[in-house]
Amino acid sequence: MDSLTALTPGATFLPSNNSYQNSARVKQVAINGTPPGEIGFSFDGIDNKGHGETNWAGPRSMGPNPEVVSEFSVLTHTFTAEAGSDPVIVHLKTRGGGNRLHGQARLIRLAPSLAARDFFDRWGKPENSNTILGGQISGPVLLPHLYDGRNRTFFMFDIESRRSRQGSTSSVAGLTKAQWLGDLSGFPEEFWPVDPLTKEGFPGGRIPPDRVVPQARYYIDNFVRLADDVTGELTFENVSNNSALQFTTRIDHQFSPASTLSVSVFYHDGYFNSPWGVHGPRFEVDDPSKTVALHYTHVFSPASINSLSFGLSEGFRDQSIFGAADDAHPEDLGFNITRTSDGAWGLPTAIIAGLGWLQAGRSQSQWQSETWNLKDSHSLLKGNHSMKMGVDIRRLRERSIWGLFGGDPAFHFDFFIPHGTGISVSDFVLGIPGSYRQEDVNWTRPRRNLSSFFFQDHVRLRPNLTLNLGLRYDLYGSWKLASGRNAAFRKGAQSDVFPEAPRGMLFAGDLDPATGQRITESLTPSDRTNFAPRVGLAFSPETREGFAGKFFGGPGRTSLRAGYGIYTIQNDSGWFKGAGSVFPWGLDVFRTAEEIADARGSFADPWGADPDPFAVPRTEQLFPERSRVPLVDPRLRDPYQHQWSISWQRELGSGILVETAYVGSAGRNRLRSFQANQALLTEDADLSNVEARREFQQFTRFTGYIGDGKSSYHGLQLLGSRRFSSGLQFNLNYTWSKTLDDGFDRDVDTWARANIDQRHRFAGTLLWEIPGAVGNRILSYAVEDWRVTGIIRLATGSPLNFLNPIDSTLRGIRPGRPDIAGPFTRFDPREVRTFQMPDGRTVTGNFFFDPTFIRAVEPENVDQARPGNLGRNVFVGPGVNNVDLSLGKRFPITESQQLDFRVDVSNFFNHTQFSTPAIQWTGDQGRINRTYGARKIQLYLRYQF
Repeated sequence: MDSLTALTPGATFLPSNNSYQNSARVKQVAINGTPPGEIGFSFDGIDNKGHGETNWAGPRSMGPNPEVVSEFSVLTHTFTAEAGSDPVIVHLKTRGGGNRLHGQARLIRLAPSLAARDFFDRWGKPENSNTILGGQISGPVLLPHLYDGRNRTFFMFDIESRRSRQGSTSSVAGLTKAQWLGDLSGFPEEFWPVDPLTKEGFPGGRIPPDRVVPQARYYIDNFVRLADDVTGELTFENVSNNSALQFTTRIDHQFSPASTLSVSVFYHDGYFNSPWGVHGPRFEVDDPSKTVALHYTHVFSPASINSLSFGLSEGFRDQSIFGAADDAHPEDLGFNITRTSDGAWGLPTAIIAGLGWLQAGRSQSQWQSETWNLKDSHSLLKGNHSMKMGVDIRRLRERSIWGLFGGDPAFHFDFFIPHGTGISVSDFVLGIPGSYRQEDVNWTRPRRNLSSFFFQDHVRLRPNLTLNLGLRYDLYGSWKLASGRNAAFRKGAQSDVFPEAPRGMLFAGDLDPATGQRITESLTPSDRTNFAPRVGLAFSPETREGFAGKFFGGPGRTSLRAGYGIYTIQNDSGWFKGAGSVFPWGLDVFRTAEEIADARGSFADPWGADPDPFAVPRTEQLFPERSRVPLVDPRLRDPYQHQWSISWQRELGSGILVETAYVGSAGRNRLRSFQANQALLTEDADLSNVEARREFQQFTRFTGYIGDGKSSYHGLQLLGSRRFSSGLQFNLNYTWSKTLDDGFDRDVDTWARANIDQRHRFAGTLLWEIPGAVGNRILSYAVEDWRVTGIIRLATGSPLNFLNPIDSTLRGIRPGRPDIAGPFTRFDPREVRTFQMPDGRTVTGNFFFDPTFIRAVEPENVDQARPGNLGRNVFVGPGVNNVDLSLGKRFPITESQQLDFRVDVSNFFNHTQFSTPAIQWTGDQGRINRTYGARKIQLYLRYQF
């Protein structure tokens, strides 16, 4: 059950169509306007936050199973300076052993026979299974004749193995084999392909068979999944497999009543495989991770305590995609592509807009990241002051490698290629690519040092008035590469380090005209401005008489709290590390449709009359005619977030507590990207000459990064809870909020609803111990100790961000948004509807909205160049309506042994939870073909002593 989402006020559940992410990672949750990637995690006091490519968002080492967790907390809106710098922090602490020997063995089983059929499982119910086996033992360390650790040394060891299989069926709009091979006569005439040679439509909408290039025919015959000739639907089953082994161990030792040491280790080794995309190559991920934490505490006096923590958190991911021909050689099929690694690596990938990936070869990438963490804090009590001061030092070390198999060559066949037919699949058949990319094998090893100093004072001004004051200073060093490589763009400057480099490209050692200093190995500047004050106030009115006395309930019944704080956010290395892999250290070539056409290139030969740069020995390679170089703002700072909150808490009778809170935040200096080499809008500008109009002709398109982004969050949070009493406990929370930001892409995004915005959200948990019979021993044994737990989650949908298929501004930037052609009409996805899609296909399926309400903006000349009139994130997708229930009982065997049995039911009412509809320009806009799962019943059995 998703307890984190249910119990955390202001949390937004972000569903994902990525089955690996859903099954093998913590589900993504945004809290109080803080996106998943900015949430911090700690394991036994050690920084365990995942970063970028290695872990998406979530803890680096995932975190152990609940059986070993003793404390779990989510710190949000104006917490103390000691806790950390991230805007939200999830703390997890493992349990230790004791003087008595304890152990357990557990089994969790999700049987396929106990799962309901999913809404889209029309052709049978795929297998869904999950089996978890685990065991745990704890107690004092006893070594016969050597050591007796009772009252001194304790241990805990837990091990767990998981095997799961998840199947689903999907149905999308596809093409028959005849349509793949160029027969589009069944489409309306305005959607027939245009012959690039004659600039007129192919007669009857059919491409002659002798015009189909052999490479495309081979892909169609061997790799393409075909639609039904009658329905036009492509139906297929996806089956993913997960396996994982993890263990957690902890040792606690007491040197003296004043000194204790604890050491905890968590290790997880996970494996996942699943089909990749519609056409089914195999996707495999291996992701071992580990965390080691040491914690030493010394009590100098009742008023003086020192705590020292040291540890390592490490994550690794090896990701491979195995195509159907990963043992083939490109030259055997007539491709003029030079392999950049030894051995067979398969045919190049063909990515066809609207139809998916044809992954024929193998692709592999690896990422590794680790954090070394040293933290020391000293607590001091003096009078009415409770002070704490300390230091927190972190060393981030990362490594990534890509292009392991031949540089992962890939062709894109896009919509509206100027030299093509106007239809992506027809361009594929004729061998007219929209772009081609290939890179050689390259390693990067980013690293960064972070140092934080904090002081806080908890002052009791009066018995009912407390003031919290704190200051945290975060000294963030620059991102660097272990190799010392760095390149930067400075308009008009010529490099002295590499004089042969194109003008505008500088390297470490060159004089930077923007700062007047030498460029160093630092990819980003150091950030020394992160002063983060924290202030909090808590007041409990003591009024006893009159209306105020009734309203506040008397002394100790009401609490008023207010707080403000600043929290810093780390920029991820993934945006900047490309500065160390450009030429002359790495070769990453991107060829546009325009460049391929000018060289008379094709699908078989992306180089045409131009030389193949990968065919030249590395020592003889020259700077490419059109290079790439990143542009990072030399004044770049790490983002930060202001947080403030006001809350009112009131204790009612019967252990009931109610709370009303206003929580707000404002983000500043958020990283945004932009196209640093835009195309000039000349009189003859159109889509066919974008590259020829780039401002800096010695460069192809390249990205710039600047920290000028903003965000805001305002939320009203209502909470109600009842402490465990008379066998009943509940927690209810409702959030009405709004999150705005200006997006990540500076060229096309505007101030609007953020992608994580979820306007209304209600979540509740219930725990009820069912009263048992009294007086009859046998009956009592059967009905006593039953416990019911429930989680309910209701929420509105997340925004839908529609994109135009091409850059309608003709500036060579990322595509913006389309035009509104009609009203946005929402449908019940349970009903089947038929529409003619923008690419001419007639599609029948389960639609969430009318796909004809948008229209592509396709300028033919500079006078028609403009962005679309549809705003960003205007409409929202399906909401959430889910109830999970659990029923369990404890069966005592002896005084020291017992058996726990539980039945967990997810989606108890089997309410169809529709996933996000297709919103990109794929020919399936508005259609839903997946849900987030039908009802599943899981059995839990645990023996413990």
